[in-house]
Amino acid sequence: MVLTGVKEISKKQELKDIAVTLFAEKGYHLTSVQEIAKACGVSKGAFYKHFESKESLLIELVKDNHQAMFQKAQSVPQSDALPAKQVLQQRITIELKQMKQNSSIFLLLFKEFPLNEKNAVSFMMEDFRLKLLKWHKQSLREVFGESVLPNIWDVVILYEGMMKEFLSLIIFHRKELPVNRLAELIASSLEAIIHSSEKLEPVLTEDSLCGPLNQEEKMLENKMQQQLVDVENKLHTLSLKVNEKKKLVSSLNHLKEECKQEQPKLYLIEALLQYMKTKEGWHQEIVQLEETITRLFREKGED
Repeated sequence: MVLTGVKEISKKQELKDIAVTLFAEKGYHLTSVQEIAKACGVSKGAFYKHFESKESLLIELVKDNHQAMFQKAQSVPQSDALPAKQVLQQRITIELKQMKQNSSIFLLLFKEFPLNEKNAVSFMMEDFRLKLLKWHKQSLREVFGESVLPNIWDVVILYEGMMKEFLSLIIFHRKELPVNRLAELIASSLEAIIHSSEKLEPVLTEDSLCGPLNQEEKMLENKMQQQLVDVENKLHTLSLKVNEKKKLVSSLNHLKEECKQEQPKLYLIEALLQYMKTKEGWHQEIVQLEETITRLFREKGED
């Protein structure tokens, strides 16, 4: 059983690796599921055992890269043994290297998925942007302490601006820039900005900058509540045995209660959703609810 599981994981990763190559060569929209499956030596049906769609493969692929970057960056802890600037420099180096390493994916996303289009991929990209914004804020606070707080959002935006412009040169203009030296330059610049900004009135505040973020959270909260109502209504229309329907009602009630908690147990929510998805007749509704819950908890920084 263990060997079978390992083979399944290996084949799933192989499908993702091959998809990246084909997307880079032909473009996402011109690459079919059949082509990915054939290049991997499996049937189209076998592809769908691993991924619900080509879009879900791409989303998982991008999420893998995002998660790897955050994990690596977070592995550089604040330490008395390292100067603050050096800790920040190491984190910036990791971020730049990870982005550079996956430049083909970022090129694909920006070329084929404009942010003004409303789809699962553009939502994921927006989620990543917001998560990165919060991560940069958290990192600056950890490294430089409470003294950075009065001007934190000004510094975060300057941080974001430097990263974006240098990454644009690396990814879109294919400039071979020394990542380590870039990281040192950005970290030194941020350190100087933080020291000089102590005498300046902040331009940006949490309210002015994060108002839209808070509005997004409220919008997702409202959307989730409406979807929970829709799912409950759908449940009453399902043709199921009495005991089976009781189990689903109980699962849905548990889900609603857990979503209300100040610190929800994400593993429990995931388990409940997975169980509910196994029942026919409302799969699409549960998938849509799951996407909303995932986005909401990312917005809250709880994933």
